[in-house]
Amino acid sequence: MTTKQQREAVAAVKAWCKKNKVKLVGGVRHVYPRSYVVGHAAPLCLIVAECWADSEPQVFEFNRKHPLATIYRFDPSLKAGDWCITAYITTAGTGERVAVPIKERS
Repeated sequence: MTTKQQREAVAAVKAWCKKNKVKLVGGVRHVYPRSYVVGHAAPLCLIVAECWADSEPQVFEFNRKHPLATIYRFDPSLKAGDWCITAYITTAGTGERVAVPIKERS
């Protein structure tokens, strides 16, 4: 992942959080700009496959062996087969992963 991809992905996550009134108290971490939506395990439960090549060094080997993630806070437009950005955010009450759609290029 390039620095430009990282910056764009972080900006997209912050913009999505602001739009959805999610107040961040920390930075956006563990960003995966190339995640693939596998499907929904339940109405409010999204399963994604995160690209392990985008992992930070401390979690690289774990993510290579376990690429699937369960996400509970995500954009409702995401459906199986979509590409998205996933990241870890911290709010006043919780720390969790989010999934936001990738903006279409013009």
